[in-house]
Amino acid sequence: GGVGARTAEQVLGVTLPDYRQLDLLRGMFRTENLQPSELSFAAYVSATNHALEGLSYPQGGFRSLARALVPTIQAAGGRVLTRAHVREILLDSQSKPTRAVGVVLENGEKVSCAKSVICASGVVPLFTQYLPKAPLPAGGDCLQEARPRLYTL
Repeated sequence: GGVGARTAEQVLGVTLPDYRQLDLLRGMFRTENLQPSELSFAAYVSATNHALEGLSYPQGGFRSLARALVPTIQAAGGRVLTRAHVREILLDSQSKPTRAVGVVLENGEKVSCAKSVICASGVVPLFTQYLPKAPLPAGGDCLQEARPRLYTL
């Protein structure tokens, strides 16, 4: 078939050999952690239509945005963990509403959080991997089949 039947990786890898351009276009896609090899090019084009008005690329790449937040988080008493694989998010079900109070890392270490836990994995892994198994929120049944389809929840 045509380019609509191919993945974003297949089309962009040929048309944009410059890795910076390719990184920029990958970063624009705001779905739940779909890899370019899992995303149809047709869905990608549909979701990035706003790019026709112009784009920008952060100096130092998208990681520089996250790095710029670290001092502010630490100054507020927060702790930033990178490459720390999370096994689960701990919840306090006694509080109303239920709130996240920490995480358990893959190595078994428990990290407590006084104010909040920020999960940057996306909504699909949040509900299907990190939170305790419980009934999904209204409309959440689509999470089980959300890959590689395009969803915005």
